[in-house]
Amino acid sequence: MKNLFKLCGGKGTPTSFIFTDTQIKEEGFLEDVNNILNTGEIPNLYPAEEKVDICEMVRPAAKAENRCPEGTPSQLFSFFVERCKKKLHIVLCFSPIGESFRGRVRNFPSLVNCTTIDWFSEWPNDALESVAKRFLGDVEMDASVRNSCVKLVQMFHESTSQAAVRFKDELRRHYYVTPTSYLELITTFKTILKEKREEVMGLKNRYENGYSCLISTEANVSKMRQELEDLQPKLIEASKETEIKEKIVEGEAVSAEKIRVVVAADEAVASKAAGEANAIKEDCEKELAEAMPILNAAAKALECITPNDITLAKKMLKPPEDQKMVLSAVCVLMGLKPESKMNTETQKKELDFWPVAIKMMNGSTFLKDLQEYDKDSIDEDRIKKLQDYVKNPKFNLDHLKGISSIAVNLGSWVIAMDKFYNVNLIIKPKKAALAEANATYAEIDGKLKIKQAELKVV
Repeated sequence: MKNLFKLCGGKGTPTSFIFTDTQIKEEGFLEDVNNILNTGEIPNLYPAEEKVDICEMVRPAAKAENRCPEGTPSQLFSFFVERCKKKLHIVLCFSPIGESFRGRVRNFPSLVNCTTIDWFSEWPNDALESVAKRFLGDVEMDASVRNSCVKLVQMFHESTSQAAVRFKDELRRHYYVTPTSYLELITTFKTILKEKREEVMGLKNRYENGYSCLISTEANVSKMRQELEDLQPKLIEASKETEIKEKIVEGEAVSAEKIRVVVAADEAVASKAAGEANAIKEDCEKELAEAMPILNAAAKALECITPNDITLAKKMLKPPEDQKMVLSAVCVLMGLKPESKMNTETQKKELDFWPVAIKMMNGSTFLKDLQEYDKDSIDEDRIKKLQDYVKNPKFNLDHLKGISSIAVNLGSWVIAMDKFYNVNLIIKPKKAALAEANATYAEIDGKLKIKQAELKVV
């Protein structure tokens, strides 16, 4: 509504605005129209900032008409309102159907008092015919059929109007037959006509397709019947050949049965060999399962050793004897030889692993070598030398915990290697037996597959 006033106030010619029933339903619209009809303006429509813009907009027009000599905002805005009253024409289109129109008239009396009401009467027959031809012109049909349809919808509308008059006379109630009703009638007629045409066309296509299928099937059946008649002599000949082949197959079946018996015996032998191999494998896994917790604990112990622990151990000038004992055991397992030194007190040569242990720990791959240690290849000589250390009462994890973290972690690894060696002594012969059993089974299975292939061919 604000923009509408600005548009009328800024133009020099009268402006007409037509509002339909849909626009009239917007909230506050009729209240604004009522104020316009009564007073020519809507109270508090513009804030102060917009009023300034409006005054500047109409200032040239006021100056051209020698109005608003002082040019004050109140004079300019009054000129704007007067100009809107003079040039604004509003056309409201209401529908008489229902209670809406009566309710609006009761709520806003100025719609009757301050307006000119034009009540549009029924369309004449020429108008009904012209509109029907216009709307039905895009429908595909013959000219004679279209004329009949035009008369049909025209008759429907006229009969409805006559029935509305009778309805009013007998029940004293209005039923409005509007032009919109006529247009909706034509639209509904076109919709139903389209649906029915599609329905009929679908049925027609289905019938034609079914008929085509029947004709095609009949032709195919005749063709197949002729082919069967042509194949009859060949079928008789093939039947004779089949009888001969059946006799041959019966003879070969006896031979196949003999081969099947041999294959079954070989399968039993292969199954037995596989069972023996699985039994040895399970026994090995059972023995190995006892050592796995110890190996896992040793691996975790190595992971607990940090570079800082190794650095501290290397820097010790006088390391604890128990820590030297553990590192000496590690050197033995790694196959390192001790240095021979003269003991100043006893004046005898003694074996010392500590300098060798420091060189071992200085290596960049010290921990990696321990983690990747080939425990399956530990020789008996190293284990015999190792017994001098692991059988020492002080080579005990509870005791080594009080020495240092590197001592207890390396001690755990040494004990695990010693126990694994003992377990591996039992497992090695079983592994050899397992390898032999697997080789035997592979040989038997290879021969069995060849015989199975021969049986399949037969």
